[in-house]
Amino acid sequence: MKTIRYDRYIFFDKKTIGSVRKLTRQFGVKYNSFAGEVIQRIYHFYFGDAINLNKEYKRFYKNEFEDVDKYVACRLGIPKEVRKRLIGNSIFYVNLDEKGEDLDNSFDYDDELKNTFWDLLGGLENEDSSRIRYEQFFD
Repeated sequence: MKTIRYDRYIFFDKKTIGSVRKLTRQFGVKYNSFAGEVIQRIYHFYFGDAINLNKEYKRFYKNEFEDVDKYVACRLGIPKEVRKRLIGNSIFYVNLDEKGEDLDNSFDYDDELKNTFWDLLGGLENEDSSRIRYEQFFD
């Protein structure tokens, strides 16, 4: 499964992403070097504090929603075509609103680094690229 970004959420499979050490080896840098620390910061920004979708549903929302699909639709606001690809055993998600904008803005200048990062992780599919943003109507 590719990593899926929808609105402020990133959904991913933990097995596909792997660990920080695996990623630094794929980039070919030493773990405790400057480049290794940059990769670690990017990794922890996007995948740190990830929440297991199924465990969260079973623990907190099992009585409120019939199944995981309805939970993802109502609680997270994900449309049906994206939800079809999210149903699985080890799907995790991260809410980027809770992370802040510090790291994301500091690497905006280096598109090659970001593209290489996502390519090594199996790719990124940005599902909300065609959505109309409300800010467009207020300008």
